[in-house]
Amino acid sequence: MPDFIYPVARLIAGVDEVGRGPLVGAVVTAAVILDPANPITGLADSKKLSEKRRLALYDEIKESAGMESGTRRA
Repeated sequence: MPDFIYPVARLIAGVDEVGRGPLVGAVVTAAVILDPANPITGLADSKKLSEKRRLALYDEIKESAGMESGTRRA
């Protein structure tokens, strides 16, 4: 897979969801803005990471997301 090239933008928010949707239950979404000048090594699709690695990345993401982050449930 080729390296991701950031588009010309001041801020980019990464958004993800978890859940089965309105037919089965709630959907939880989250958004985070990270500093593209300081990428987080190993950040990838959470389904491809071990639980231990996800938990470690969670702490690093929370520290790096100095601007804004949020989670919502619908």
